[in-house]
Amino acid sequence: MGEVRPRERLAGRYEILGLVGAGGMGTVYRARDLELGEDVALKMLRSERVDSSMLERFRSEVRLARRVTHTNVARVFDIGEHQAERFLTMEFVEGESLASLLARRGTLELHRALAIAAAICAGMAAAHAVGVVHRDLKPDNVLLAADGRVVVTDFGIARCTVAASLAAHETGAGVMIGTPAYMSPEQVEGRADIDARADVYALGATLFELFTGRRAWQGDVPIAVAAARLAAPPPDPRQARPDLPEAVAAVVRRCLARAPADRFADAAEVGAALASVSPTSPAAPTLARTSAPPPRPVSPDAAKTVAVLPVHNQGAPEDDFVAEGITEDLIDALSMIGLRVRPRAAVAKYEGSKAESREIGRELGVQVVVETSFRRLPGAIRLRTRVVSVVDGFQLWAKRFDRSEAALLVVSDEVARAIAEALTVRLVAPARQAPSDPVVIELYLRARAEMRQLRATPKPAVELLEQAVARAPGDPTVLAALAIARAKLWHWSGEGRAEVEEAAERAVAAAPWLGEARLSLGMSAFYGGEYERALREGRRAAALAPGLAQAHFLVGRLVFEAGLFDEGIRWLENSMEIDPKAEATYHDLCRAYELRGSRDAADRTMARCASETGARSIELIEARLWMWRRDTERARARLQGTPSDEIRPLLEYLASGSCTLEQVHALTPPMGRITAREVTARRRTFARQLFAEVACYFGHEDAAFTALAAAVDSGLLDLAWLDHCPTLAPLRARPKFPALRARVDERARRLIAAYTEPD
Repeated sequence: MGEVRPRERLAGRYEILGLVGAGGMGTVYRARDLELGEDVALKMLRSERVDSSMLERFRSEVRLARRVTHTNVARVFDIGEHQAERFLTMEFVEGESLASLLARRGTLELHRALAIAAAICAGMAAAHAVGVVHRDLKPDNVLLAADGRVVVTDFGIARCTVAASLAAHETGAGVMIGTPAYMSPEQVEGRADIDARADVYALGATLFELFTGRRAWQGDVPIAVAAARLAAPPPDPRQARPDLPEAVAAVVRRCLARAPADRFADAAEVGAALASVSPTSPAAPTLARTSAPPPRPVSPDAAKTVAVLPVHNQGAPEDDFVAEGITEDLIDALSMIGLRVRPRAAVAKYEGSKAESREIGRELGVQVVVETSFRRLPGAIRLRTRVVSVVDGFQLWAKRFDRSEAALLVVSDEVARAIAEALTVRLVAPARQAPSDPVVIELYLRARAEMRQLRATPKPAVELLEQAVARAPGDPTVLAALAIARAKLWHWSGEGRAEVEEAAERAVAAAPWLGEARLSLGMSAFYGGEYERALREGRRAAALAPGLAQAHFLVGRLVFEAGLFDEGIRWLENSMEIDPKAEATYHDLCRAYELRGSRDAADRTMARCASETGARSIELIEARLWMWRRDTERARARLQGTPSDEIRPLLEYLASGSCTLEQVHALTPPMGRITAREVTARRRTFARQLFAEVACYFGHEDAAFTALAAAVDSGLLDLAWLDHCPTLAPLRARPKFPALRARVDERARRLIAAYTEPD
């Protein structure tokens, strides 16, 4: 059984149940009002945001907000104090924000969007009717309740959200209040005469996003975003969604008028204007998906950031691999729930650190830190875990588990689900059926440790996992790990092709919701040259397990090769941030930046790769980019160091500027050795690409073109490389090149179609 620590209690009345979210003004918790016996939302205000003068204004705003009573407005209750810190209590609404819904869905059916818009207008109209101005309306402050209600929240604190995202930017007339992407021009100017028409402007920006799936004012720099509306006319939502009814677009444009006098007077007028639009009339067709790629799936809880600190092994050193495995398992489990969890590589440096956990959490930029210790006892295990809020230091949850060895991974899942509850995360995936055989658990964790090693072959991991599957033939966790390891082994050595797909199919059949199972199927398809299938499975894996770096990597390299440069780079950058130790991701990112023409970004990525994984890991991509740039000086300089035996011959040829065709064959194996072995279609194609590059660079254009044609025959997808690799310029001038390119372009088009299709 377990020993549970008491929960934090504020002002002797409110018991903290879990974290809801955090923002510029403070941290929001779900709390139990012990006097009334009901749950409330409790917002701790950051003391640095609320000085004495602002506190009085805050009290005045709360008094006004309490006058708003409407089903589409979250009720404000009271102001309290705990250890000299102020907090606000308000109605707790179970559900997700409009912002998270739009992040997941992109666009909504018109009838649903109109219904949400009408509810927002109704709530805002109730506030305007009693003289209350919100000042910070945005999709994040619109909640979609589990009971179907649409609720506008954060009334009563908008007046105090002073420059939360604008770094306290002031003008002579006053202080800007609001969020840059949704602020009215008069708020940007810091004017004091703010009225309901400022809310109408924010409502227009919110409606723009609701109907189009994208923000009206784009940009990454808050002040620049805010200032843009002072110089530019309001955007037309029909440019973002051409099939949006003109009647809806006209309402949005009027809301976004530069001058307050040109807008609707209040939210009631906006609601009346939208009410005239019928979602079933010919003038209001249902929104259709455009050719633009849909957004990456985002969990409703993806804004919550968590760091799982390395599990501290309190027992014998030979059990360190178990502690490492638990750390990785907790990270995986929380990522599958949909939280933004810092990758293991990011927290590994804190192994054995004496720093206080909140300090580590601040360094990692997270809201919550998970601390766990592990000890192996005779025939049993002991885990102690606690969850701490970084901002306030509140202990959200803590428990000790004493269990049998067979329950090691079961406890890991139990801890993850308890953490999810403490973070008020809604669980959608079924509980994992973790292996319970202690021998299987040991084999699985040792195999995971092997896979973390930067080795050329995963064969040791495959052998360990095969033993585990022999003991637990139907376990999806072990099957998925085996399928991934076998796919890598097949790719690099040609071993076990027949078993790869079989293991992946079994894993998916046993647990279709398991991200690793979907990834194993995607990797099998990728190495076999079935790129559209690989893309679909990779995206499913990323949606099921957002912290699965290999899934982001798989999607990124496919999308980039098909010609969607920015989309592909975004996926690859996600993968790099999740797992900064993965050499292959750096290689693809360097190549992607270079082909896009971002040479500085490619150089920065090479430097980071060397820092994170070691200088040896970048030798191939360095030499390849120097060849593309014809940078013989860098090649000569590298020879003065200690290049590996594998890369030295190429550097020598690059430095000398000469290489015979026979020497090219000795450097790259595509036309002989690679085709004589049973390896993946992907590897055959890649080897032929390299041969074409090197041969063309040294003037052997006929041989290079033959290799290029062979690459196309074996399934080349890489349109980005074909069109932009500088070394291939002579080949692109050949009469037969357009026919080869047309075949690759057709594959790329099919893949882009698969990427843009609805999930």
